Amino acid sequence: MIHSLADGSLDAGCNGELPKAGTEEAPLELFVANAGTAARFLSAMVCLGKGVYRISGVPRMHERPQKELIEALRKLGYRVAAWPGIEWDTPNNKLPAVFFGKGPISGSVTVSVEESSQFASALLLSSRAGQWDVSIPAGANPDELPYVEMTRELVKAFPHDGGEFQIEADASSASYFHAVNALFGKIQPVNVLACQPPKSQGGTGWQIDAEFPRLAPLNENMYSARQQIGECWKGTKGMSESRLTLLLWAVLIQCAHLSIKMGQVAHRWRIQQKATTSSAQRVLRATVASRTGFFYFVSRCLLGHENIHDPYIISRKRLGEFEPAPKLEASEASPVSPVAFLTLAELRTHLGDSIMTAITISGLADGPYAFVQLGVLRKQECERVKALHEELKKCNFRVVESGDTLEVLPIRNEAQPGHARIATYHDHRMAMCFATLGLAVPGLKIEDPSCVRKTVPSFFQILAAPPPNGLGVEIWECDPKSGERLRRLQDPKDLEPRK
Repeated sequence: MIHSLADGSLDAGCNGELPKAGTEEAPLELFVANAGTAARFLSAMVCLGKGVYRISGVPRMHERPQKELIEALRKLGYRVAAWPGIEWDTPNNKLPAVFFGKGPISGSVTVSVEESSQFASALLLSSRAGQWDVSIPAGANPDELPYVEMTRELVKAFPHDGGEFQIEADASSASYFHAVNALFGKIQPVNVLACQPPKSQGGTGWQIDAEFPRLAPLNENMYSARQQIGECWKGTKGMSESRLTLLLWAVLIQCAHLSIKMGQVAHRWRIQQKATTSSAQRVLRATVASRTGFFYFVSRCLLGHENIHDPYIISRKRLGEFEPAPKLEASEASPVSPVAFLTLAELRTHLGDSIMTAITISGLADGPYAFVQLGVLRKQECERVKALHEELKKCNFRVVESGDTLEVLPIRNEAQPGHARIATYHDHRMAMCFATLGLAVPGLKIEDPSCVRKTVPSFFQILAAPPPNGLGVEIWECDPKSGERLRRLQDPKDLEPRK
């Protein structure tokens, strides 16, 4: 419960008591849509209440992992059932589920984080009030579970006896604006404020995605690459060649389209919501055995590929102790890659959620990229590995999916990326990733842009706002069939996500 004080500040808290609960006959309904974070954190928290709660979501949320968290709560002594009055397990130990609050129950529990680190984070956030001792399995390296360690540090730093606590800006959401700088490195049009820098540069190290500016795929000669895309940048009806152009047509729930055109980017602009102190730098290439590098070099030469150096490698997750290294099969699109020869020490967690942003823009980089250990993305808002693969291919990028690895190769000189209708799968990150890509390639059509309301509801408002508070992007409502522009959306209310 949050109270607004006379001086405009906020006072939050209910002395550790959850203020409202339902009964076994009429549980309190908590609908989380497709928000996995809310679903898991609430599952642990409501057990500390005194009453009955039913947590449910959209069909996709009912498919997402929840088993380890539900089992951990049961081990602590809490009842979780499929519906009130029934002690059976929930179907496949997933949502929807009914949680019977009993208040604090002192105890210890070990929770697996194989499918999601949020299971541990959920328990840790409520552990002080619940009197729980929470641990992760032996052998799991805390340094390679960045979100769990962020939660531990947050709980440790939080002023439990009262005081002020500064909430860090979300580094994952900041990645879209850092990506603009990576795409247009010579201009660096966005000065992103308020975010922590990487730990190596003095940041707290709480958020793994603070590393994104350092690891973001780059093309240091973006203007040359833009010219190589082809004549699609020239002679486009209604476009001015003196302006950086974005054609982003998006389908709203009512099937209207949005057409977005980016304004002049001649100066460094400030976006007040997010930040870093460093510019994007090239990610270090993975170290591989010389014989592997030689084979990769020869294979690319024989197959006529213009980029013959080893791919940059970015991992979403550390390689498990007994887990085989990811392997890329030889194909016409991608010869055998040295990814298959990486050692355990070389595969660590590089990025969290922002790896989707990196994948999306990597086709415009100046070298090949291999994104590995992406399995966790398959169980999130949508099957993100497949979604990224399919939508990037629609944009005429060269992408190879093998196991839980995506390899993205640079565009060929004759290629014309863009001109595609992008399905977002009701996934906020898919919408924002491809909208960002649309700043650099023409003719993207983004379906259901309103899904950005989950994390950055002001995303398109930020794009449209004039400098210094935005990028000066023109956004148009267009006919869903012909694409003809109907009206320019300038009022911020017109750019609010529709429910």
